[in-house]
Amino acid sequence: MSGDIGSTATQRVEDFQEILKDYIQKMGIVFPAPLVEDCERVLQLLPDDIKMLTAEDCLVNANLLFQYAMHIQKEENRNQAIYNWAYHMLNKGVAEDIKELTQTYVKYETKFHQCINGNSFLQTVDGFCRHAQARLDTLKDLVKDVRNQAMCFKDLAYMKRG
Repeated sequence: MSGDIGSTATQRVEDFQEILKDYIQKMGIVFPAPLVEDCERVLQLLPDDIKMLTAEDCLVNANLLFQYAMHIQKEENRNQAIYNWAYHMLNKGVAEDIKELTQTYVKYETKFHQCINGNSFLQTVDGFCRHAQARLDTLKDLVKDVRNQAMCFKDLAYMKRG
């Protein structure tokens, strides 16, 4: 894109991430990052170990997993915002460059990728877009699974209290 001389894609995505970070802190949506080792330990408890837990232990584990779920959700939201930004930048850049491709009988998707391949800025933004999408794919349903596990510990605590 000709209007982006002097501004690299990497710098622009870093600036965008900084804006996101500032916004999250100003809104007070910062969740304490739980100790990952403790969360992994809780998630890997065997049935015999779970039977030995007290009601209080179950509630502590549930709280830890709820915090972990919020932490994962925050990370998923951050990656979704990066993906949306990168996808918007790709479409904006391609819209400017696609006019130059006047070949007939070529699918839009082919022209889209030709525009990306012919522009180093768009190639970098496409890399950020694919990276964010890969992270989103990795985090998919993880929050729900961790919250379900936390609910199991919460329910178990109530059952143990009688």
